[in-house]
Amino acid sequence: MVIKHKKTIVEKLQHSLQGVFDISKELNTNIFHNYKWREMIQIDFMKKIGLDIEEVSGITGDDFKGKGVKKGEFKSITVYRDKVGTISKTRGAAEFDKINDKIKREDFKKYDCVCFTWFDETNPVVSVLIKKKKAVEHFQKMGDEKISDFFMLMEKNKKQGKRISRDSIRFTYKDVIKITDAQYFSGHKEITLKEFKKLFGDV
Repeated sequence: MVIKHKKTIVEKLQHSLQGVFDISKELNTNIFHNYKWREMIQIDFMKKIGLDIEEVSGITGDDFKGKGVKKGEFKSITVYRDKVGTISKTRGAAEFDKINDKIKREDFKKYDCVCFTWFDETNPVVSVLIKKKKAVEHFQKMGDEKISDFFMLMEKNKKQGKRISRDSIRFTYKDVIKITDAQYFSGHKEITLKEFKKLFGDV
């Protein structure tokens, strides 16, 4: 009679992590670094919805490029659930950091495709794609306004002898639902703005 050894929590953790490390070795990249694994899932999502793109290697600069895309950026957001199970409208946001750096601000203005994805653990629950001309223009306009607000706050804090808490601008749920011609997805299926808002309990 063979008695099976029940794995401890630590042994389960080691087994799971080893699988991740094996994948990292195969790809010759650390998929834990800067949520690399989320970017891999987002690349897969983009290809499944029919976009001809490829990942840009390296930990700085663009995330992807491809047909009709010169400078693409992925942003992932952690899902927080409300008591009724819908995605929180107020918790979680996509951050564009180092806005005080002129080069980073110039890079931001060059994005011609941006994908926001809300992740529930490893599952990409909902995504917003900014790719159509009007969507990119509106996104950039919102970015300009956020950057302007950032510098106003920084100047105000400077006068009061305070430091600004984060050198970044944020795009929230309330921002992305306002963007003209943005495309919304549940999993890999494109949905309407009304359907997207419903997933956040916004009806």
